[in-house]
Amino acid sequence: KENMDASVRSMVRVPRTNPQSKASLLSRLFLLWIIDIIRYGNKNDFEQDDIPEAMPNYKSEILSTGLQRKWEEEKERAWRKKETPSFIRAIVAEFGFSFLIMSLLNVMKDLFAVVLNPYLLGCLLEYFTPTSTMPYTDALLIGLSLCVTTCVIGLINVHFMNLALLFAVRVRAACIAVVYYKCLRLSQSALGNTSCGQIINLVSNDVARFEFVSFMLMPMCSAPLMSVILTYFIYQVGGLTSLVGVGVLVIILIIQFINANMTAKYRIKVARQTDERVRLMDEMVLGIQVIKLYAWEKPFQIFIDYTRKLELNILRKVSYLRAVFMFFIVFASRVTIFCILLTCVLCGLQLEAASIFVLMVYFSQLAGSIMAYVTRGFAEIAECMVSIRRIQAFLLLEEYVTLSDTERDKAQSRGVVVEGDRAVMLTGVSAKWTDEGSMTLSDLNVDIRAGQLVAVIGTVGCGKSSLLNLLLGELTKKEGKLKITGTISYAAQEPWIFSSSVRQNILFREDYNSARYKAVCRVCELEKDFELMPRGDKTLVGERGASLSGGQKARINLARAIYKKADIYLLDDPLSAVDSHVGKHIFYNCIEEYLGDKTRILVTHQVQHLTKVNHLVLMENGRILMQGTFKELRRSHYNFASVLATPEHEKSQFQFLNAEPSLQRNIQRKSTRSEKSVSMAGDELVEFEEFENEREAEQMTHKPSLQVYREYLSTGVSPLYCVVVAVLFVVTQVLISSYDYWIAYWLHQEQDRMHQPQDSTIWPTTSYLAVLAALLAGIFVVANLRGVAYYNGCIRCSRGIHSQMLQAVIGTSLSFFHNNSSGRILNRFSRDLGVTDELLAKAVMDMGQAFGQVVGGLAIAITINYWLTLPIVVLTCTLLTARHFCLKTSTNLKRVEGIARSPVFAHINASLQGLVTIRAHSAEKLLEQELYRYLDVHTSVTHIFYYVMASLSLAQEIISNTYVAICVFTFIIFKSDTWGTDAGLIITQSLIIMNFLHWGMKMSAEVANQMTCIERSVEYTQLEPEETDKDKKIFPDPSWPQFGLIEMHNVFMRYDITEPYVLRNLNFIILPQEKVGIVGRTGAGKSSLIAAL
Repeated sequence: KENMDASVRSMVRVPRTNPQSKASLLSRLFLLWIIDIIRYGNKNDFEQDDIPEAMPNYKSEILSTGLQRKWEEEKERAWRKKETPSFIRAIVAEFGFSFLIMSLLNVMKDLFAVVLNPYLLGCLLEYFTPTSTMPYTDALLIGLSLCVTTCVIGLINVHFMNLALLFAVRVRAACIAVVYYKCLRLSQSALGNTSCGQIINLVSNDVARFEFVSFMLMPMCSAPLMSVILTYFIYQVGGLTSLVGVGVLVIILIIQFINANMTAKYRIKVARQTDERVRLMDEMVLGIQVIKLYAWEKPFQIFIDYTRKLELNILRKVSYLRAVFMFFIVFASRVTIFCILLTCVLCGLQLEAASIFVLMVYFSQLAGSIMAYVTRGFAEIAECMVSIRRIQAFLLLEEYVTLSDTERDKAQSRGVVVEGDRAVMLTGVSAKWTDEGSMTLSDLNVDIRAGQLVAVIGTVGCGKSSLLNLLLGELTKKEGKLKITGTISYAAQEPWIFSSSVRQNILFREDYNSARYKAVCRVCELEKDFELMPRGDKTLVGERGASLSGGQKARINLARAIYKKADIYLLDDPLSAVDSHVGKHIFYNCIEEYLGDKTRILVTHQVQHLTKVNHLVLMENGRILMQGTFKELRRSHYNFASVLATPEHEKSQFQFLNAEPSLQRNIQRKSTRSEKSVSMAGDELVEFEEFENEREAEQMTHKPSLQVYREYLSTGVSPLYCVVVAVLFVVTQVLISSYDYWIAYWLHQEQDRMHQPQDSTIWPTTSYLAVLAALLAGIFVVANLRGVAYYNGCIRCSRGIHSQMLQAVIGTSLSFFHNNSSGRILNRFSRDLGVTDELLAKAVMDMGQAFGQVVGGLAIAITINYWLTLPIVVLTCTLLTARHFCLKTSTNLKRVEGIARSPVFAHINASLQGLVTIRAHSAEKLLEQELYRYLDVHTSVTHIFYYVMASLSLAQEIISNTYVAICVFTFIIFKSDTWGTDAGLIITQSLIIMNFLHWGMKMSAEVANQMTCIERSVEYTQLEPEETDKDKKIFPDPSWPQFGLIEMHNVFMRYDITEPYVLRNLNFIILPQEKVGIVGRTGAGKSSLIAAL
């Protein structure tokens, strides 16, 4: 093996140890270890090297190995019982214990919240009744106990929410790795029934559902028990009348379950439409050169926009259902209290303030358990189950069966050891890709001896490549006998170049042998190309070989196959993309001489080489028309030229589409980048420049500004529409706060009525009830209008930003597609757009609703006791400071997370493109290790991000608990100046505010972090369009063109304004009907000349 030089060794990234692993118990409990990272993020922009590595139990290889093992066990169990395997059962088997531990933690937290808090509140409110004899010290002790329990509940809640999210991160990483494991083993027929877009959607949007459901699932499991306990306490406090409220909640629960079920059904339809849209985007990106050539931008844009319209039509229904769901969260506890009050009035029962306020807390918690956890959790789980079933359906697709596997399966033996010197023997073999339809290959009989050079020829579609796929095991044999001896190496017809150095593209999991490597590069005519590269064969080549010409990609692809030591070499038309004289040298030096003692099966259209082969196989319509030596076939007077003319003619029309800009200008572009990193492939470290990550990081180091919000909103709604929605939010909250205040006012009046029954200023009880009913009706109408208007605006913005992104991407120059991998582009149109469609809309609604409750509660407190204004202002400023401090780091991390996500998608996309090559080289493990590396980087960023967000939640808990303490002790100390109903309302509201503040702060942080996705999307809407004739105000006559005439006068061309010219001062005329050939050495500008047209 070649030793690394010192410069390369010095650049190896040593991952930072996670400070959590060395933190003390106190530091972990109060998240003190994360403060240094937050402080660093406030002063610096994070880079990948700044992120500590994830903890060992978050390593993707460990997680995926465990889940894959459980999935295999589940398939075996299902096979024995003759039922469909369940992927959710495999997930539970692997991660169920962790789930159980966190569920127990949640039960402990809920017991504190359900039992102690309302009980202590009821005891404290007794102190404020006119007939109370409770000592002052007892009230202080009860108030202190109430504050302590809220602190403990808050601390447990912070850790629970964070652990739940991190649990989802582990499940997500394991599922992505399992999906990728399946990708590498899909049969060709299964690949025909799926698409790269669908797989990208699985590993982006579908696995993201685990995060949504993670912090709902465990509280949902304990919610039934908590509901029973709460119902018991409600009965103890309010008697039989309080059970009316419980019955109302049950009715609402049924409505919400129906809502969730409908949402899940629509979710399946949305996922299918999203798959189709991402698939179309993937095809558009891969075929962008064809689209540009034929000016198909508008038809493709219309086609994708139509698919997007169908997707949003379904998503609109989901959004309206979600609006109804969100309405019931704020409506449920209030309608239950109203029903209880109505029952008390109708039955002539006395209204006691202490009991009513305790019931308000109980019903708030019960509505939270049922609405927020059971029904919302059910809705989220239903959507998550849709995603799991989609992943399960993918995992159950037919798998590729290797020759070694078939040797173990005697019933389907496709490869066995043969006797003598035969390398390949086919006897009556018929094969097809799927079980349906006619045979792809029929009745093949071939006997190839070791060391022979065999040429397979025929017209396009006659089955030449299918024959090689049959030998590789990619094409399923249905009849006959196939016998192969020795190992196989394969060079695909379509070159596959992955993102690494040229050397690693050639070595591809093989050990480096200097003499062999140099010999292979020499016979493949690569030495001159290396001389043009600033780092020789260590130069990075981009996704799909975007920095190489078609000939260079073909020769590197061939060199990879030749470098592998094998007995049989399958070469699928390796000379078609190279220059004629280069092809001649490769045939003689490489195929004839270097591989002279090996068995070679060569698919070719090069007639001039047929005289040199040992055996010819002529195919037609999937059958062998004739075979033998060249002289034997020549005596049959068969016209080889007529067979080979058609493919050459067809290929010539599109050959330039796979060709790329000249090597010199791409290398020059790459050499201007300065930041370097090291990628490990095989057993050797190879230095290369991560110009893609650097480019994205350079563009996105600023904080999302208000301009991003304005640009996002301007894509779909007008400023007036935004004002109307904001007014609806405000009016809804005013009605809710007025409802809560009116209850306290009514109860105060009822207390006065007891002491002054003849007071004429006190309204009749029915009048107070009528006002309460009117406020409740107002909440019902306005809250629903708010939800519909808000989600309609979100859908319009989603449609607008996608339309502008698509128009900008498809309308920009080709250099954009050369500089950006398909994985990055698909990341924008899948994950980032998924955030825009659903996550952002959810987060903003939750944030608006939660902060509305907080502001309403604080407004009531200030109205009742203006002395609370000062502490509220101070605590609010403190909270905003902590939020700014944490969010600056979290948004910084969110950008790094988005950057770290793109290589995962790009790696999956590239692997699917080179799947046959990967399997032919048995490189699945190598590619899996590479995915683990990408996933670990992404997981480490996500791990730190969630702990930063947890620290913000902890700060919010401390501040909100301080506010509760101030409220409690203020009213205890100044009891003589306080109405009992006022104290009950404010303390009750402060406890309810804590929950809403926690959720609101979490959602506000989510909104700020998710705006990085909007920022990236907005960035794509501002891509510079390529110059068009319309820009020049040139409008050809409708009858144009009447004939084909091309004139070039002093033409200069370059791919970017910062790059040198690749075409200089071209002057020529091509007359109508002329047939012109463009020739030249690799990198001379042949393809660039076509690109200029």
